[in-house]
Formats: sequence, structure tokens, C-alpha cells
Amino acid sequence: MRGSRGVLPRIRGAGLSVLLVALLAPADIAVGAPPTGAPIRTTPPFATAVPWILPVDAWEAGVTSGTVFDERAPFDNAGAGAIDRSRSVLLGDVAFGLDERVEGSISFSGQTSWGDESGNHPAPGDLRLGFGYALDGRGDTAVATTARFSVKVPTAPDRHGAGTDEADLGIDLTSGVRTARSGIFGSAGFALLGNPLENGSQDDIVSYALAGWTGREDVLQATAEIEGQALSRFGNSASYLHLGVRRVHRQPGGRALAGHAAISRGLSRDASLWGITLGLTWAAPSGR
Repeated sequence: MRGSRGVLPRIRGAGLSVLLVALLAPADIAVGAPPTGAPIRTTPPFATAVPWILPVDAWEAGVTSGTVFDERAPFDNAGAGAIDRSRSVLLGDVAFGLDERVEGSISFSGQTSWGDESGNHPAPGDLRLGFGYALDGRGDTAVATTARFSVKVPTAPDRHGAGTDEADLGIDLTSGVRTARSGIFGSAGFALLGNPLENGSQDDIVSYALAGWTGREDVLQATAEIEGQALSRFGNSASYLHLGVRRVHRQPGGRALAGHAAISRGLSRDASLWGITLGLTWAAPSGR
């Protein structure tokens, strides 16, 4: 979940997930069987965190470069649509397994913007912290359901769309199913976005996502995702379509390197028009 963006029906628990496995799995793959390869996930290019948490001491680290065009910052010109401001971001993130059911994550970014409504100079992004608790399944199972909690620490300045200088809180329930060559997951939740325009005020929004992938990871996987926010009172109901590709190289010991790319299209008046991302992700199992 992302405080600057990001209602589809919620995927509920293991019952629906088992049905999805039956539809996705080839005849020779048993329901509940983990995908082939090391049990280490690679999240990008999805904007939404997947429901499979990392095993204890396992980690995933990535760097992503992205550019969005004609965006409207949160709480800025609410309802006016996209304006003449574009932004490039360099994002670094790390996720790590804390316990059999618990995962932690941290991300930080730097950004620069241009256009008539921008600051036209570099600025830091916000620090984001996340925790996931597995309600069903693990990082090496086909079916998983996870509750995720997120916090935005306002380290970006409240100038020219760089940030809001306000903290955000969010909670999501994410559930999914995967086979060796495909997968699908959904997420629904809510967030409290600090309002920089009114002291002590906040925007209560609903967050959602539906995403999936197909193809062999050692050849090329195609990904698709619809995600965003809804029911905002301050023009923060941005929604997006993301289409991407991903290729993963795994070593016999379990380490993995993934390259990914995606294009984004805004689906609502509050969203930026277009975006593109490129990145690399490294992952390793516990004890590596």
C-alpha cells in the first residue's frame, strides 16, 4: 500500500484460494504444492506486497527507478486532475523474515521533479515501514493469506508535491494462490492519510488491488495489476493499471536475481497519466 495512491471484492481465506489453485494448476501439479525452485519470492514489479512472507532470516532487497508523468500530488488541487508536474524516483527497499509468521520491510527514496507546477530540484522521499503477519500459508506454500501493516514516516518536504509532511497508517488483508507457472492475489484494506491542509485532520480511504502473473520465471513472466484508493474526501482516489515483465535467475543454493520492468496508466482523475519503472531485486533464503 502506498500513501500517495495506493473497491474490488476481497479474496477471502483459503477456501477461495484452493478454488483458484484448481483453476490455475496444470493437471500434474497437486493443490497446495509449492512452486518449483527456491521458496524465495520476488515481489516487483507489483506495487502491492504479495501475501507470501519470507522465511526466518531470508531477505529480499531491490532498487527501482521510476518516472511518472503529469501527476497530481496528494491533497493538491483536489479534483483538478493531472497537472504539469512529472517526477523521477529512485527507490531502495529491503524485506526480511523476522519469525515463522512475521516479516518486516523498509523503503526509502530520492526524487526530482520538473514542469510548471514542480520544484525542479532533488528532494528526499518518505521513509516507509511495513510488517506482515501470515494468517495462512508460508513463503513456500501455494496458498497464503497475510495481514499487512504500513506506516509512512514523513521525511519528504511539503513542497511542490514531494510529500505531505504528515504520517500515514494502513492495514491490508492480502490472499493469493500460485502454481509453478502462474499466480493471482488480491488485497483490500484501509488507510488514514495525514492531511497537510487542516491541522489534526485526516483522509480515510479504502485501498484495493488485484494482480497476477503467468509464464516461466526462468524465461519471462508477464504481470498485470489494478490497484489504488477509493472513497477519498480530498481527491486522493487514484487508481492504476500496471503491466509488466519479470525474469528470475536462481542459483542452486537458493539465491535469486530478478530483473523487472512495468508501464502504468492512470485510471482515475486523481491519478498520474503514465508511468514507467525498471529495477533489480536480489533475494536469498535463510542462512545464506
